[in-house]
Amino acid sequence: MKKIISMVLCFLMVFQLGISSVINVSASDNKIPESIKILAIGNSFSTDSMQWLYDILTDIGVKDIMLGNIYKGGCALTTHYEYANNSTAGYVYYECSNETEGKWVKKNETATILDGLKAHDWEYISMQQASANSGEPDTFEPALSGLIKFVNENKTNKDAKLMWNMTWAYQGDSKHAQFHKYGKKQDIMYYSILDAVKKKVLPHEEISFVIPVGTAIQNARTSFVGDTLTRDGHHLHNYIGRYIAGAMWVKSILSADLSSIKGVHSKPAEITPDMLEVVVESVENAYKSPYEVTQSKKKSTDDKTDYESNQNTAYVKITESGKYDKETDSFLFDNGILVYNGKPTVYLSDAALDLGDESCYYLNDTLYGPQSFLDILHGKVTYEKYSGPIVECNLSLTEDQGNFTAKIDIMNYLKDETLDGTIKFKNPEISSVVGDVEIKDVPSREKYTKEISIPLYAKGAIGIDLSYDFVTKHGTYSYTGDKFFVFANSVKDISIDGKIQDNEWSNATKVILNKPSQIVNIKDWKGEDDLSVTAYIGYDDETFFFAAKCKDDKFKAEKTSAHWNGDSIQFAFWHDNTDNKFKPGSYPIPFTEFGVNFFEGKAASYRSKVQTANIKTGDVTGLNLSIDAKDGETVYELSIKWKDLFGYDFSPKTNDSLGFGFIVNDNDGEGRRGWIEYAEGIGSSKDTNKLSTLVFKGEKEYIENDIEYVPFRYALTSLGAELIEWTDDTKTASATKNGVKFEAKIGESYVSYNGKEIISQGKNKIINDRTYIPLETLDDVFGYVNN
Repeated sequence: MKKIISMVLCFLMVFQLGISSVINVSASDNKIPESIKILAIGNSFSTDSMQWLYDILTDIGVKDIMLGNIYKGGCALTTHYEYANNSTAGYVYYECSNETEGKWVKKNETATILDGLKAHDWEYISMQQASANSGEPDTFEPALSGLIKFVNENKTNKDAKLMWNMTWAYQGDSKHAQFHKYGKKQDIMYYSILDAVKKKVLPHEEISFVIPVGTAIQNARTSFVGDTLTRDGHHLHNYIGRYIAGAMWVKSILSADLSSIKGVHSKPAEITPDMLEVVVESVENAYKSPYEVTQSKKKSTDDKTDYESNQNTAYVKITESGKYDKETDSFLFDNGILVYNGKPTVYLSDAALDLGDESCYYLNDTLYGPQSFLDILHGKVTYEKYSGPIVECNLSLTEDQGNFTAKIDIMNYLKDETLDGTIKFKNPEISSVVGDVEIKDVPSREKYTKEISIPLYAKGAIGIDLSYDFVTKHGTYSYTGDKFFVFANSVKDISIDGKIQDNEWSNATKVILNKPSQIVNIKDWKGEDDLSVTAYIGYDDETFFFAAKCKDDKFKAEKTSAHWNGDSIQFAFWHDNTDNKFKPGSYPIPFTEFGVNFFEGKAASYRSKVQTANIKTGDVTGLNLSIDAKDGETVYELSIKWKDLFGYDFSPKTNDSLGFGFIVNDNDGEGRRGWIEYAEGIGSSKDTNKLSTLVFKGEKEYIENDIEYVPFRYALTSLGAELIEWTDDTKTASATKNGVKFEAKIGESYVSYNGKEIISQGKNKIINDRTYIPLETLDDVFGYVNN
């Protein structure tokens, strides 16, 4: 009988790559040239790779050396390609040569890729992917093809060879924010990098060879040096880590014999003779076998390396034992195996297994797992009693016309036992209305879904705390998480002049950012006067409107093309007009990000991310912008037509939605301190899944019991009312036109006209935090005809 196996997809994994005999890892024979010119188009990992390159080249006998590095921190292929196409001066260009006495010197702080390409007649030009994306094949194209074409069209030496710098996996205990993509496992990241290179780089005949730095580093980790080759978990150690990378470049480019290297010129004193042997061994082995790890012979005294003790999982294919069903996100086995959350738990009659911290992973229609898991499937080991969790809780939230529905999922792992319990929301605003939610008879080893109406109203910007405890006789299990929505209201007659007028923005949605939880990376935040924001969001059929008052004790802006380094606002928009699902960190179509700031006496804008048709990075076309900047408070006002924002016709309908977020950056004169944000997805990483949801609420009529209601403010301003007021104590809305004062008290079935009561069709109402009145009443008071 088949069992359904559910699992969470992870970024893979390990599988055994075949080595092709046609893969080229060197450029020439082992004749050492008199001179050499090498350029890198990269980021901090190219800096790591080239730090000792000049010294090692000098060591092996090269006399005239010119090295260049077009550097932008964290730069991915997509950004390199965009910057190349748009001639964006977003790089720092460094050189190291005989002229600089072997020191790396900054030559140009506002360089383009073209500047670097034309600086010299380069003989070798390297490219690479950002480290976090290096094992994700889907992030390579079309940027890699475009960048190759640009370089070949603009290099000044037609014989220059293109190289690929295959970077390394993070250290096993790395705290890098993107390490989770690889299950926080070093060997998985390493094999994922190999997979990406084989699938996306090797097919390019324009790339002459690959520099397997990642394999050289992985080889060295099997030596007595162990998993200690980075300085922060991902950047290479200043001495031995960077030295291995430099030696790998020399070996790959020149096929040089490294066994004779003594480090006369190049070896830092921190690298001992034993370490130098590891360097040479690791590089030579990577040169011979660039796509597999070769165990070092340079072991510690007990002949057991740090790598072996920390990275002892042998991953193997286990697909032959089951079949993956994409539609149900499940794995099917004949012998009762359950895989859930990437962790195998085996139910065979009364026996079960828990593999502890080891996990199964799924990639490209293949399931991978520890050798021990495969042994379980083949009946080679004794089963142990399962001691994992018996309950898992989750929640999703949807919104429709201001009504919220929470869908709660409860997974019961108990064998032959149904599950009962009580859901208790931690947010008192929810629990006071919803109360305790009873869950009864969840079947054994099945998921149960409960839908609950959450009676919250659209009070502008909402961050809904949906944390809850599920209390059972077996224990209490929790779900923690917020869901964010922003409700945009339609506006009219807004002037973009750097002055936020109440009569202009009063109908817009107000968003206030002034809490410590909204501050990111500012460790010494001193309160609202240090950094806080009051923002306004509105729209009409053609245009997006935004305004913000930003309290900031010190104003400091940087150049607009790098506005995020100074006081500025960054925006991100994602209009999901397809059925596709996108991975975090990718830029789905249509996605766009831009920023605004006040620099050198003028308001300016810069679009930094584009994945949509007909628009480009650089100045934001069609943006109407005004900024009044000074110490203490800066006022931003802007508008942009939807077509200019996305590059295609778009007109929001009521209850349409799109992904949206903004952050306000802060610089008090000593560089970027951090920012204040409404939702994640911009500052720390680009992730459309973390953006808030912008819901278009509009100002439309409302019909109840055949009575037509209209929004009070929208209707009265449309009819020319000069003053709109709200009195909270009496719950009364009022408006004045030509000396006539009109008042509507919420809950009453009358209106007043200069103090005289007029009976209305129905009661005045609050709907979605807006005052609504019967349309016919409006006609009676002001003498307008109901059309």
